[in-house]
Formats: sequence, structure tokens, C-alpha cells
Amino acid sequence: MRPRCGQRWVHRWNFWGAKIDPSKNEHSPVDADIATAESTVRLLVIHTEEDWAIAQDCWRCLNSAISQKPAPPNP
Repeated sequence: MRPRCGQRWVHRWNFWGAKIDPSKNEHSPVDADIATAESTVRLLVIHTEEDWAIAQDCWRCLNSAISQKPAPPNP
């Protein structure tokens, strides 16, 4: 399995004192804390469905635009 949090990001969090537990991260956690006990910050992996929410909003906007009747011509 591919880790949820890529190792390339770990060095960017060092200034916070962030330390990732590789074994927790390796199991593709969902809604879990992947920080070590020594980490000064918590590192949470949160499941989201942003793509789905964006698609739903687009669908609503398109349906709303299609359902609106154009204004009658002005005589």
C-alpha cells in the first residue's frame, strides 16, 4: 500500500517538530493520527470527498442554468 502522507513532505514539517510514524502512515490510515509520541504536533489524516462535493455543486449550477427560461424579447 502507498502511504497517505508522502515522505517528500516530512522535511517541510520539521520546523513544527512534526514526526511521522512510518508504520501508521504505511497502512493508509483514514481519520487517524500518524504522528509519533515524540512529535510536538499532531498529524491527522482526514478522509474527504472534495471532488465529489465540487461535482455536486457543478451539477446544481448547470441544472439551475438550464432550467431557467430566457426572458421574453422586449417589444
